[in-house]
Amino acid sequence: MAFTVLVVCTGNIARSPMTELLMRAMSDPQSGLVVSSVGVHALVGQPMDPGSAAAMSKLGLDPGLHRARQFEPVMAEKADLILTAERYHLEIVLHQAPTALRRTFTIKEFARIAEHVRPGTPKQVVARAAAARGLATTPAHPAADDVADPHGQSVKVNLATARELATAVHAIVTALGLGPPAETTSADTASAAATGPAETAADGGGAPPRRRPKPYRR
Repeated sequence: MAFTVLVVCTGNIARSPMTELLMRAMSDPQSGLVVSSVGVHALVGQPMDPGSAAAMSKLGLDPGLHRARQFEPVMAEKADLILTAERYHLEIVLHQAPTALRRTFTIKEFARIAEHVRPGTPKQVVARAAAARGLATTPAHPAADDVADPHGQSVKVNLATARELATAVHAIVTALGLGPPAETTSADTASAAATGPAETAADGGGAPPRRRPKPYRR
């Protein structure tokens, strides 16, 4: 049976489509995973941000087919798991679809919690992660569960964000039991991003300052 994941960010042109591509690359094509992405202030119809697209290309993933979509509550109601780039997006999702509470996490939050729950089917892992909220290891600061927005930043910044996302996605796919039995080329490339050396702020590759997301200018 299909297991549906919805990834949410602001404009649906950077963090959420990067996560979508990484999750597809790291999962078993036969796993039944169906992953899509949207934005709470989407630049509807636009392709990926140039820096994000370049970062994906450097990881061997094709960003060319992506077009931004706007989040609608019915999408959350139908998803088995909703992953958001920041707590801000999580709040918007739950304001519009409150019944999705036990299926909605930030990307890094779910990766952190899921590593501590017992294995099972993907839906069982999600339910156990929801029950473990507040019990699993918590970050020193709540913002640590957010992924900063690389929109409009350099390729180096976007590549650093892609590596941050890849680390979380690898943990998520593994916890859900959706990884391939034998690594494919794309999964191997994406997995390498999770363990490869990240760029630092000193050499221009650090993440941009964290700030409250705002609608992008069209």
